Amino acid sequence: NNGRLINFTLNGANSNFVTNPLIPLPVTFAYFNASKQNRQSLLRWQTASEQNSAEFIIERSADGEIYSLIGQVDAAGNSSSARNYTFIDKTPATGKNYYRLKQTDLDGRYLYSATRQIDFAKESKLYWYATSSNTVEVRLENGDAEQYKITDARGSVIRTGRLNNGRSRLQGLPAGTYYIAISGTEPKTIRFIVQ
Repeated sequence: NNGRLINFTLNGANSNFVTNPLIPLPVTFAYFNASKQNRQSLLRWQTASEQNSAEFIIERSADGEIYSLIGQVDAAGNSSSARNYTFIDKTPATGKNYYRLKQTDLDGRYLYSATRQIDFAKESKLYWYATSSNTVEVRLENGDAEQYKITDARGSVIRTGRLNNGRSRLQGLPAGTYYIAISGTEPKTIRFIVQ
């Protein structure tokens, strides 16, 4: 909205214009971090000082625009030394998760922290099937060229290699039980049987 101030002066006895107000912040953040902890989000933050702080409201968003409350942590109230806080989001959404803190004072005023993002991509499944009596095909959904290692039931390494477009055809293995471990951002291991 556009507007016009009438009878407004930048200086003089009747002016209330302030060029550089020195309003102390109620909370000074030292840092705010978000990291993956298995399939959960671990939020950590530290304040360097707090004045009349009531609580930290943890908010999450899927698009970085619309946030909803997912938890709260009591604040120190008044502190001139570093204070550490943590919160675990046990049920993050699949895909992008945006996090921010809403720090609320005892008088109801609040301010927001910087935003942090964690991406929980859709989990890929690793599976196998027999194509003949001694041939097995292994597939990793959404896979590419991840490294793999095949071990026998005793843990001895039998073969190593790379997937090709998320697949590998395993031939010439003697009958028995084997394990294939796929490395990458989401390591996976499954058991398969050659008859």
